[in-house]
Amino acid sequence: MTKRTSPSVAAFGTRQRIVNAAAELFHDNGYTATGLDDILTKARATKGSFYHHFGSKKEIALAVVREVVSVRFARRMIEPVVNAPQPVAAIRGVIRRLRTTVATEDLLTGCPINNLASELALQDRDIQAALAALFEQWQVAWTEALRDEPRLSRSAGMKDPRQLSLYLVAAIEGGQAMAKAQQSREPLDAVLKHLEQTLSS
Repeated sequence: MTKRTSPSVAAFGTRQRIVNAAAELFHDNGYTATGLDDILTKARATKGSFYHHFGSKKEIALAVVREVVSVRFARRMIEPVVNAPQPVAAIRGVIRRLRTTVATEDLLTGCPINNLASELALQDRDIQAALAALFEQWQVAWTEALRDEPRLSRSAGMKDPRQLSLYLVAAIEGGQAMAKAQQSREPLDAVLKHLEQTLSS
């Protein structure tokens, strides 16, 4: 007997394909340049199935931010640091992995949060708020971790955990933006190497 897939499971699978396809296209081509037909073709979905799950392209953008970008971002930048016994060492490890293990082509397409923020932050408040929440989550997670780092109290330039986390986030994002604009990983490598040296001193 052929095993049937329940309608709810099938619908979830279609929705997930649409979200994943949109995430990839938004990252590669940008939100504005990606049309609904592009998403449907890549997801192998119909307009009927799209409108069953989403009311607009904006809704799918919010789903991409909350369900794809935030998950990948947390796995790479937040989870390795939260509750780490040595927060500075953990952050240094995150930075080192970003510099040494992420493929050049991935770095040169830019940070997904940064890409969407650059394109949409001034156009749509809901999307801007969703992206701002991710940056805040990152900053807060690293700030809280750094509060437990005893070395901060002994270093004049690293006493304030929030200021340090803001500096690290801004430097990483700025390096990624330059790498994308110049299509060279050299700016990001220089920033990351400097951050590693700063955190190891």
